[in-house]
Amino acid sequence: AMRIRFNQLSIGSKLKVINLLIVTLMALFTTLSLSIFLYQSLMDNYRKDADNLVRVLADNLNSTLVFNDAKTAQITLDGLTQARDVQWAGLYNAAGQRVAGYRRADLKLPLPVSHLPEIAPSDPPFLREANTVAFALKDPADNTTPVGTLVLSQSLVHAYIQLWTQLAVLLLNSLAAFALLTLLLNHLQRLITRPLLALTNTMRLIRLDTNLIGRAKITTQDEIGELGLSFNH
Repeated sequence: AMRIRFNQLSIGSKLKVINLLIVTLMALFTTLSLSIFLYQSLMDNYRKDADNLVRVLADNLNSTLVFNDAKTAQITLDGLTQARDVQWAGLYNAAGQRVAGYRRADLKLPLPVSHLPEIAPSDPPFLREANTVAFALKDPADNTTPVGTLVLSQSLVHAYIQLWTQLAVLLLNSLAAFALLTLLLNHLQRLITRPLLALTNTMRLIRLDTNLIGRAKITTQDEIGELGLSFNH
């Protein structure tokens, strides 16, 4: 039924439908591609920030595990209050028992009391709420003997706010480009169909008025212009 309705349209209407489909597909493909790129880039940046923060903390916490200095470890983790996106962090010894921990004041979930190094923390691969990182701590004396693990969970709420803002700007730009491209294609479509419509009207007048001296006005040098020349002769 759709094909029949399409065949019943005029050439100008058919070209408008084709233009609209092309522009829509281009806009959807471009928006989707850029959205995926923005999401991956933002997640990579947050993951790098978490890794850098964990490494900085690890440099300060290695010795606290070696000397079993839980008080200093707790003071170090309490400094995470300045890190806006950190939800919680836990320092665990080689046996997997928690030595010190930090939890954001508004976080209702309790801190894990233990952590097994062989079981890496995992988050959903897409649209997850947090980015969890585990970093193995080594004895500063030889930098090979494992002494514990530092686990840090980073909230992605602000990341998604930033992402939705960027996507909103992208959508507005896409709509503007869509409108401009549609106007341009419609203008080109009229340039193509105007000579053909003029030729059609001339032929219709000759058929209705039996005026055999009517001539088509030639405005182009393409196939439509050649058709007009053939008609005039």
